[in-house]
Amino acid sequence: MRAAALILLAIPVSIVEAGSLRVAPTLLEIADSRPVMLTITNSGSQPSLIQLEAKRWTQGSGADEYGDAGDIIASPPIFRLEPGAEQIVRIGRRDSQSPAQEHAYRIFVQEVATAANTSVTELNVLLRVGVPLFVKPMQAAPAKIEFSLACPASSTLELRLHNSGGRTTRIDQIVIDGNEGGSQKASALYLLAGATRLLTLDGLAPATTGVAVKGIVASGELQSSLTCK
Repeated sequence: MRAAALILLAIPVSIVEAGSLRVAPTLLEIADSRPVMLTITNSGSQPSLIQLEAKRWTQGSGADEYGDAGDIIASPPIFRLEPGAEQIVRIGRRDSQSPAQEHAYRIFVQEVATAANTSVTELNVLLRVGVPLFVKPMQAAPAKIEFSLACPASSTLELRLHNSGGRTTRIDQIVIDGNEGGSQKASALYLLAGATRLLTLDGLAPATTGVAVKGIVASGELQSSLTCK
């Protein structure tokens, strides 16, 4: 029986190297009507069939969600890469007008299963790299992060992270320490413009009524002390 596993990588560095694929850059921004370029290299010893898919990225439920993105074009959307070869893909928009607010997407670069890279007797690991793409308006307010603590009577505490600004930001690392013991960490969290993310604090002591939050972003350090209301 054939079995295949899919690995999703979204690593915030200048180049992602995953197995036999290298993708650069790992963050794309469109500020006008001109397309941007994504370079994909096959550093392995076998040919690869690569497919690109654009998805609209939202956080309406407090977590990452992906939907159809018919307004983003990748050219070429599918291609074969020989060992050592590279392909430059143009990523552009159908609409040349500047958006009223920032729009977020992910460009998924996926290795497609073929007879050459799929075994009928072994687990085959395919790669899927998610590259963030932001379409920015000409003028947008900077990111502004706000923390709050939700303390439901019958469920686990939640830390709410809200970005009331007009640009996406990334929290490199966040540490939450409870006043009754316990600590929780998360890293590489994107917080989209105008969105709220929820972190369930199941690593803290049950009697926790307050937390100390420390976050690291590109512009410096964020700190906040929160209590249940």
